[in-house]
This record gives sequence, structure tokens and C-alpha cells, in this order.
Amino acid sequence: MTRVLITGAAGTIGRDLREGLRGRHELLRLLDVAEQEPAGEGEEVVTASVADAAAMRAAAGGVDAIVHLAANPVDAPFDVILEPNIVGTQRVYEAAVAAGVPRVVYASSHHAAGFWPRSHPMRVTDPVRPDELRVSDAERAAVQERLRRAVGDGQLDLHEFDVRVQSAWAAKTRGDLVRVTADLPEPPPPPPAPAPRQTFSDDDAGSAMRVLTIIWACAVAINFVVWATVSLATQDFLHPWWLYVAGPPGAVLGVLYAAGIGRPKS
Repeated sequence: MTRVLITGAAGTIGRDLREGLRGRHELLRLLDVAEQEPAGEGEEVVTASVADAAAMRAAAGGVDAIVHLAANPVDAPFDVILEPNIVGTQRVYEAAVAAGVPRVVYASSHHAAGFWPRSHPMRVTDPVRPDELRVSDAERAAVQERLRRAVGDGQLDLHEFDVRVQSAWAAKTRGDLVRVTADLPEPPPPPPAPAPRQTFSDDDAGSAMRVLTIIWACAVAINFVVWATVSLATQDFLHPWWLYVAGPPGAVLGVLYAAGIGRPKS
């Protein structure tokens, strides 16, 4: 036996689920902002909003599973659905994590399967209708960028670009959006990145030249810093003796490299 919290328990699905689970679990905790039937045996009725973080933490305490049904089920302006559909869902998962609830069952929207008519009873065997799924601004912006590249490739003129961008931002479904670019060929793949330039070969000679060059560069840098520090401290331009450290060994390394020792094959 388990203890189950149901959010949105006063809704159509919530009431059916309450009836179906009654007596099958140790506790049904029924949460909704709307009025519910009085609690029966093995039931607790909680009147609260899923967007209320404190109320959700209290409701999630001690349960083994949460069935999250609470939401505004119809199309509405964003400020209307923000609290019940978005903030509320976040609060449910935060409360589940805080209370250590091992399982959350989330009831998604039937729109995830496409926009079937209201007269059509949805079944799990019904095919998805992706062309009728709603699109987001991110998808519209991606199509606009595709159109911009098409202008650069000479596939569209500026007038066509303007008309199609307007169509993209007016699109409501993925089918509408697909039709905006349906006659455009797929963009060519980006050119491969140039291979990194290799200074030394991968053989023993290249490794030796790499080590010798690093040692030479370190010795030159140390001598230059000492020379510059002394010159500044004494306010006297000393003879640039560090060039004697840099010149001869550097010339030897240069001749060896020019002769092909340690140099990668072109």
C-alpha cells in the first residue's frame, strides 16, 4: 500500500482517478483550489494552489507518489496559464525533490499528439499529427535564419524573403512553417574546419626539436628579463648580452629546421 498525492483532484480526470484509486492505497491526498467532495476513508482533502510552494511542500510530505494533473486545460493568455501550468509544475517537482518522493506521474497535454477535433475521443493508438502541433517563437526564428541564408545563396530575392518571413511569424502550426521553406533545397553542409597547422613532426626528430626549442625560448626569456630588470634599475642601457644567448643557439635550431630535421612533411 502506498500514499498518493493527486493535484488537480477536483477536475474531470482527477475525480475519475480518485474514484478508481479509492480503497487501493493507504492514503489519497487530494489537492485542488476548487471545492471537492468531503474526504472519505483513507482520503485527505487539501485546498491549495500548486503554485504555493509552502503548501506543495506540506502536501508532498510523506507520500510515495504524486500524480500531477493540476493545470488550466484550455487555451488562454500567457499570464493566465503561467501560474497553474508553469509555476505550478515547477513547484510540484521542487516539492517532490525536497520530500524525497520517488515517483511523479505528469499528465501532459493532449496537444502533444496533435490537434485532434474535440469530437474525437483520444486513444493511445491514435497517430501523432506533428503537422498540427503548435510552433514556438524559437522555431519561427530558426526558419527566418534559414530564409536569410537562402537570400545569401541566391535562392530568394528580397521581396520573397520579406513575404516568407511574414508567413513564418504568422505560422501557427508546424505544417504552416514547413510550407514556408518546402521549395528550398537543403543548405549545403558547412566546409570542414581546416586542420591545425603542425610545426614539428611526430617522429623522434620532431620531439627533440620541440624540446630544444622550448629550452632555448626559456633561456632567452630569462636572460632578457634579467637584462631588462637591471637596465631599468640602474637607469642605464646595458649592452644587450642576452642576444648572445638568443643568437647562436637560435641560428643552429633554425638551420636544423630548414634542413628538414623535425619539420613535418608537407
